[in-house]
Amino acid sequence: MNKKGFTLIELMIVIAIIGILAAIAIPNFTRVREKAAERAAVATMQSLIQAMESYASMDFPGDYPETLAMLQTISANYFEWTDMSGNLTEVGFDGDGDGAYTLVGKIKGVKGDKYAVIIDVGKTASVVTSVPTGITMSAL
Repeated sequence: MNKKGFTLIELMIVIAIIGILAAIAIPNFTRVREKAAERAAVATMQSLIQAMESYASMDFPGDYPETLAMLQTISANYFEWTDMSGNLTEVGFDGDGDGAYTLVGKIKGVKGDKYAVIIDVGKTASVVTSVPTGITMSAL
């Protein structure tokens, strides 16, 4: 007698192995996706900072923005604000006009509230779970 096909036990073992692999892979995929969203948001904010620095160094030396509205106005020639909505849902800015500033963006596509923050000191970005004090967020 020539039997073709798989037995029920063989099929159940294969399904169990696929389930175990999926249980391992899905959380890792989610974590990688969130890290990618964080990096994309930080890169977008760094582009905005470069636009602001270009304005302050070339067009009007030493003239930095103090509010988000001023930042939007001066960076319009260097930076496309609609690009931010792909990576961020809200943005906040606080500056003193002399080069000290804090830029905050709420990261889109992550679980919970995470914010990318760039402070003028060192211009390095960090990801935090709360908005720094004194920053008012505005939706994009």
